[in-house]
Order: sequence, then structure tokens, then C-alpha cells
Amino acid sequence: MIGFLEDVAYACRTLRRAPGLVTTAVLSLALGIAATTAVFSFVNALQFKTLPFDDPASLVDIEETSATELCAGCAVGTSYPTLLDWQARARSFSSLGAYQETRLVISGTGEPERVPAGFVSASLFPTLGIQPIHGRALRADDDRIGAEPVALLSDMLWRRRFGADPAALGRTLKVNGVEHTIVGVMPPGFRFPEFAQFWTPLVPARHDQKRTDRSLGIVARLKPGVDVAAAAGEMRVIGAAVAAEHTATNGQWSVRVRSLHEDMIEETAAPSAVLLGAVAFVLLIACANVSNLLLVRASERQREISIRVAIGCTRARIVRLVLAESLTLGVAGGAIGLTIALWASRAIVASFGMEAPYWIQFGIDWRVFAFCAAITLGTAVLFGLAPALHASRHEPQAMLKEGAGTTAGQRSRRLAGGLVMAQLSLALLLLTGAGLLIKTVVRSVRFDPGFDTSRVLQGDISLPALRYSTPASIDAFASGVLQQLSRIPGTRAGVQSFVFFGGFGARSRKVTVEGLASVPDGASPRFYFAVSPGYFRMLGATLKQGREFSPADGSDVVIVNEAMAQNIWGTASPLGRRIKFGDKPWRTVIGVVRNINGGVIGARANPFAYVPFSSEPGQDMALTISTSGNPAPLAAELRAAVHAVDPDQPIEDIMTLAAMFREQAAPSRFVALLMSGLSVVALALASVGLYGVTAYGVRRRLREIGIRIALGGTAADVVRLIVGSSWRMIAPGLVLGVGAAWAGTRVLTGVLFGTSPTDPAVFALTVVMLALVASLASYIPARRAARVDPIVVLRAE
Repeated sequence: MIGFLEDVAYACRTLRRAPGLVTTAVLSLALGIAATTAVFSFVNALQFKTLPFDDPASLVDIEETSATELCAGCAVGTSYPTLLDWQARARSFSSLGAYQETRLVISGTGEPERVPAGFVSASLFPTLGIQPIHGRALRADDDRIGAEPVALLSDMLWRRRFGADPAALGRTLKVNGVEHTIVGVMPPGFRFPEFAQFWTPLVPARHDQKRTDRSLGIVARLKPGVDVAAAAGEMRVIGAAVAAEHTATNGQWSVRVRSLHEDMIEETAAPSAVLLGAVAFVLLIACANVSNLLLVRASERQREISIRVAIGCTRARIVRLVLAESLTLGVAGGAIGLTIALWASRAIVASFGMEAPYWIQFGIDWRVFAFCAAITLGTAVLFGLAPALHASRHEPQAMLKEGAGTTAGQRSRRLAGGLVMAQLSLALLLLTGAGLLIKTVVRSVRFDPGFDTSRVLQGDISLPALRYSTPASIDAFASGVLQQLSRIPGTRAGVQSFVFFGGFGARSRKVTVEGLASVPDGASPRFYFAVSPGYFRMLGATLKQGREFSPADGSDVVIVNEAMAQNIWGTASPLGRRIKFGDKPWRTVIGVVRNINGGVIGARANPFAYVPFSSEPGQDMALTISTSGNPAPLAAELRAAVHAVDPDQPIEDIMTLAAMFREQAAPSRFVALLMSGLSVVALALASVGLYGVTAYGVRRRLREIGIRIALGGTAADVVRLIVGSSWRMIAPGLVLGVGAAWAGTRVLTGVLFGTSPTDPAVFALTVVMLALVASLASYIPARRAARVDPIVVLRAE
């Protein structure tokens, strides 16, 4: 240990005499370590932090899954009757809680608003180990049919609507028009499920749920000594028994049990893996940079090292000496990198642009510090190992001879060239991935639906089921609001709701087309829209064929978009053809509208169909109004029109369609932003690496360059010579990078909408960009070499 500390002290003394090398190496490492640590801090919050519940390792999620039904292979919740079967038969759990995500309208104290909420069983919060900080929890007596309606508030809602007044406990609040007594306030920050701020008992709301309504989430706590595998085995047996007893509703369904943490991180696993892979590449590029610098240093110290070996220094001692230098550089780079990462991690969270669920806690914790320490030590060994082994191979007799070192220098140059090629390949892979993501975001933001989305304002409405339980009552509400809005001069208004039809792969939920034996895959929409007469005219959307809906239309007509028409009928006109959704009545196609909604989730044009609102009115609807002027003042008009029909009904999320499109592109935009930042760092590091190797090569060839100039060579000849030598590294690096990108960008398929993972334009642009930057990095030392004075150089020799 003492010997190693002496080596570190010696390394510090010798590195002081090479400030340029130290500065370049430390900054390269600092950038790589900072980028890696900052992104890891973000991924750590998404993937690795423990859930903020009591003993989270014993919490599991129980779901139903089917290979053929609903969403074909994905897992969903369960129904209330099936939940009762599980509760009666399962023995692996000490407690089991159920919940359903919802949004409830609260009124009676201030402006009505619709808040994220949950119907929860009385056992849910005890299962999670969470208790109210004020008042009491839900009791079994609350969670039964006929019980007095009660509710729990989040700390956020309690402070916003009641000013954190303790007297709020015991007061009543209207929930979807029904008075509920407030009995408790949950801890600060707590929101479960997802973003819930308000909770009411499950059974009074969902006791009449059918077995086919699989909308309940189930959380259970394992008994001591029972693991996830044992619980899963028991639930598979129970699921098979329930399926045998209820073949019509459960025959195609089985039960899956997994840890609650695994369930909650599933959606973020793929982007987290992409980001971690990207920063790993950046770190490797930084390591290659420093390895090249140390190779240069080792080559320049050949005589010193040979003397050490000649007087008895062992190969292990030489390796330790060089590793001491790399460790010194690594610790310095790690310290600066951690400082930068602390700032960058806050910037990443600030740019996230989306509200995170309760259990995702951003910030720096011990894992981030441990990770930074581990990669600092790991990279110090990684970038120092090749130079250390290279330096230890010297034969002292050969190296001490006059002019010796040529062969060793050639070996170091080949190794340095190989590292540069690897840097360029990794940089091209990152640039291509970032380019694909940027193209996706640009397409989604610039999507042209055929009308000015900045002039269209939209707000969401969710009608309470108790007050609006019939299609006639829903249609009457929508008609009343549209009548109120029709009085505003210079505007047009419409209403839209969507009807869920089926998930991808649901065999029984394809559109049936009269005259066709089968419908092409991808031609059936997951849902279709119910819209008011004049809806497309209100938007300014173009009808390609046929006509719009009129007030006289009933439930036997339909309008399809271009994508659906082309997928089913090709170039033939669909007008007059008949289709039906599932087992619903036949509808005749009366019009074809331009693709409007494809840009909501990307540039991909999805099949959509539209039916008259009066034929299938939905409680969840979007109220839309368009104008030729500034739409912002119309937000108040929308609220006034809704309150004129129903004073207790809120309208929320009022924004222009342009803003809505931007908001829905936010996840892809965020990943694209991070990837772009990492790509810039990778490009800079790769350029510095190429510059360093080229500059070192120029220094070793000064005698040759001086002779060439003395014999009549021009500056252009020297530049071509040096840049040409660099291109012997650049060209293979680009070729390898294109191959790596061609294979690697396929992992982005899930987040690329309307963009191929092998988009030739993106590939061509990134190759040209990297080639230009690499050429510039080699041109600078080449230009400097072209200006040398041959007399000065040859006299020095």
C-alpha cells in the first residue's frame, strides 16, 4: 500500500510537468463521468429506488392476462366479482387491497373541478402501510353497500381547497353531485394510484361491476416466508379454477403475480435502458481519449521506462506506475464530473416537462454517489490498462539503442488509431439515434392536419354517471352547451367523444366490412369518434369525399378517414359501403375526411372512423371551439357555457390543439433532448481524440515533413498527406459506425412514430456531419504542420 501511495505521489509530480495532457484528460473524463452520473440519477429515480411504502419488497401486483382477449398478451386488472373469488381462496397474502383510477367532480366549496381520484377498498392503504396524518382511515363499515358516503383528501387538495384548516374534517363535499363527509387527510406528497388526490370507498361505487369489466388494480402483501414465485403458483391454480367456473367471462384468462416495483417500472424500462446505453458509449469515448493521451505519454517515456526495467524494475511495477497516473487523472475527473452532474441532474428533472407519479422521487442519493465512485475507479483502470500493458512490454536492450523505439511507436500508433475508430463508431451510433428521435419529434410537432390548430381551443368534460346515466341526458347536455356557444359571434363549436372499440390483436374486435371476407391487419381502429354535426367544418378540416353529418342523421351512418379508407378499399370509393363495429348495427359510409388525428402520437396516420354524437354520446367528451382570431379569451366562454347548463360541471385542460399536440410529444421530445446532449458530448470527445492522435502523429513526422517542404513540397501537399493519414482512421470508423447504428437503432422502434429506425436521410446526414467534424479535427494540426520551417526542423534534428 505504501508503495502504491508513493507511485501516486510520483504521478502527481510528473503530471504537473504536462499541464496540457492533464487538462485534456481530466476534462474528457469529467464530461464522460458527469453525463453518465447525471443520466443515472434520473434513471435511478425511475428504476432503482425503493417504493415509498412500508416493506415494499413484500408488495405484489396481481393481474389478469389473456393471449387472445382485449389487448392480446398484455396484463390488465380484474373485476370486483373475480376479486371476491381471490379473497376467498388465496392463502399467500396477509392482506389484499383493490383500487380503480378515476376522475371525480368535486363541488360545494369553491369552483367545481374534476380531480384525479381513486375508488379504494378499506384494506388498500393498510396493505401499503400508509395512514392518514389527520382524521381516520377508511373502515370496513365504510366499504359496504348502503354506507354513508365518506372521503379522504390528499394533503395537496386539503391545502388548496380548505387552506389546511383542521376543521375541514367532518365537513361535506359534493362528489359527482353526492355529498361525502371528509374523514381524513393523507400524508404530504402521497398520491396513489398514479396522481390521485381524493379517495372514496370502492364497494359502494363498483359492487355491481361485471366480470368483463377488468378495471380494478390489486395490491397484496405477501405473508412472511412466502415468496413471489409461490404466490404466483397459487394464483395460477385459483385463476384456472375461476376460469372453469365462469367459462364465458374468464375462460380465456389467467392470473399473473409480480412484485409491485416491477409493475411500476415496466413502462420506463425501455427508455431507461436506451439512455444508460447511450451514456455508457459516451464514457467509453472519454476513456478512449484518455487512453490515447497516456499512450502518447508512454511512447515519450520509452527511454525512462527502459532504464527502470534495466535496473531491475519488474513488469508489474511498471504497470502499477502507469495505473497510478491513470488513477490520479480519474479521481480528478470524477470529482469535477460529480460537481457537474449535481447541476446537470437538476437540469434534467427541470426539463422533464411531465408530472411524475408519487413513487418516483428525483434527486441524488447514496446510489448515485456509489455509482459515480464505481465508474471513476472502473474507468481509471479501463483507460489506464492498455497504456500500462503497452509500456511494460519494452525490451530495455533494444529501447536504449540509437534510434530504437520505432517498432514500439508503430504499435502505439496502431492501438491509438484503433481507439479513434471505436470513438468515431460510437459517436456515429449516438448521433444517428438522436437524429431519429429529433425527426420523430419534429414530425409530430409539424404534423399538418389540414387546419390551423393554433386557432382551435379544446377543453375536456367528464359527466358524472349518476346524473347523466342515459344517452338522452348526455346528448341534451352537449346540445345545451353548443347552443350557448352558438351565440358567440365569429366562432364555431363542436363536441367529440371517443368510443373504445378494441386493443391491438383483439380477434373479436375487428371492423366488419360488407362484401369483404376479411379486413387487413391494422385497418380496424382501437376506438372511433362520436362528433356533432358540422364538426369538420368547425375545425376547417377537408372532406375528401362525400358529406358531413347533419342533425337528421341517425345511427346508420359513418365517416372514415383517408388512412382507414385506403387500408380497406384501396383506390376504390368507400361511399355507400357498409361497415359495423363488433356486434353493433351496420353503418353506411357517407364521407371520407383527411387524416386529422395521426399527428397526436406522431406522424403515423392511424385509421379512424366518426359517427354522429347523438347515436353514441359519451360521458367523457371534448368541447371544441374555433375562431379566426386569438382563441385565448374563449376559455372563459367555454366555462360559462358549461356552467349555464350545469353549474356543478367543470371543464378542464383547456388548451389549443397545437399545445395539445406539443404536450403529447413531450416524452419523445425529452428523450430526444437527452440523446442530443449526449451526442454533442460524444462528438466533441471523439473530435478531441482524433485531433490528439493526429497532432501526435504530426510531431513524430516533423523531420519527414521538413524534408518534403525542403524538396519543394507545398503546404497543400502536407495538408493532404496529414488529412489522408487521418482518413485511414476516419473511414473505417464511419463504416463500423454505420453498421453499429443499422443494428442498434432498432431498439428505438417503440418510440419512433412515423420514422424508420434505418431512415436513410438521417443516416446520410449524421455520416456527413461526423465526417466534416472529423476532417476539421485533422485539418487543424495538418495546417499547423504545413507552416513549419524546414531549416528550423532539420537543424533541431
